[in-house]
Amino acid sequence: MTVDRNGMLNEQLVMFEINQEYSGRERIMLGTVTLNLAEYAGVVKETRRYLMQDSKINSTLKVGLELW
Repeated sequence: MTVDRNGMLNEQLVMFEINQEYSGRERIMLGTVTLNLAEYAGVVKETRRYLMQDSKINSTLKVGLELW
């Protein structure tokens, strides 16, 4: 991660695409979640729930991050 002139961390985005796979190699995209890892700076371990975007149903994704 990089720091700007004001001493703030720049965004560091990570995008998750959640798919459901069936036995016949058929995949259905359930949704996406985009996280800004800069929001987790200074946090050792945290778990949050995020509402999936681009989803046909209201689903959430539980994400746990542990930073060293």
